[in-house]
Amino acid sequence: MDSVWGDYQRGLSTLEQACTTFQNPTSQNAHKEAEQVILSFLRQNNPYQLCMFILEHSSNGLAHFHSISCIKDAVLREWSALPSSFPIQLQDYLLNYAFRNVQIENPVKEKVYQTLAVILKRGWCLADSEEVTPDLLQFRNSLFTKTDFTQFLRGDENQMPPISTLRMCVRILLSVVVEFSNSSKATSMGMTWEYHFRCFSSLQSTHLKGMFTMGITLL
Repeated sequence: MDSVWGDYQRGLSTLEQACTTFQNPTSQNAHKEAEQVILSFLRQNNPYQLCMFILEHSSNGLAHFHSISCIKDAVLREWSALPSSFPIQLQDYLLNYAFRNVQIENPVKEKVYQTLAVILKRGWCLADSEEVTPDLLQFRNSLFTKTDFTQFLRGDENQMPPISTLRMCVRILLSVVVEFSNSSKATSMGMTWEYHFRCFSSLQSTHLKGMFTMGITLL
């Protein structure tokens, strides 16, 4: 099965067929086989280009959902091996994808927001140090800069983005709060409790007030 995912077009067709069968199985065996195909897709290494290809070329909502899930899972597994610039590049891609596809199904939207929050949290602190380097500071601020819609509210009304885009920014910020909070909804990412606590404390002291201000501005 792994060889299927090396061919983007074949991988797209295979995943779409599995998603269709999973949603409308003709038998119990067909459902199980489709599930195994989807699990194989989610477990592959370095899946980013294939997932992006599927997101750009597939019209199957479930295929989009699993492609974003695959990106999230792979980022957590492979973080230490990724180029230092890749998380921000991936963040940019997912943001652009969300802004270009405001009509996508809600479960897909929520998965995008969650994945953005997970990427931000995983890179928020150094795993073994409390040092805040310039690169780390840039990474922390990147998502908030790109979702700061208050800059539009201060400008020309004719340049205002659609209300759906503004609401999307708020939903992203909310996902960040949920992900950073010490709750059962936070994603397990294989880091220590101390790491999660440091991320939460840092976000609370440096960004939470600004996030709250952005949220109530739209309301």
